[in-house]
Amino acid sequence: MTAHRHPLPSRTDVHSTIDSLTSETGRRPSVLALATRLGLANSTFRRNYPDICAELAAIARTPSGTTAADAYSKGQATNARLRRNTATSPSSSNSPSPPSNA
Repeated sequence: MTAHRHPLPSRTDVHSTIDSLTSETGRRPSVLALATRLGLANSTFRRNYPDICAELAAIARTPSGTTAADAYSKGQATNARLRRNTATSPSSSNSPSPPSNA
């Protein structure tokens, strides 16, 4: 089997692709999205650009706003508060409402 060799993109091309994906989506791209956009396999990209992969991973871990875990925790707290408020409100009893005399 003959290996097909394509030149790897330059670091300048990689960084401009990161900037392009960031402007399109509003957030930093994943390594997989970046490799796909560059036409490389994920493992090929990781093997040849480990420093850029580490840079993207460090950015993803840096707290900047709300993460998915924060949103999940906030949702759980909101749901617990709503359950508490519903359980203590006078209209939350399971007894039927008195019939209206209309």
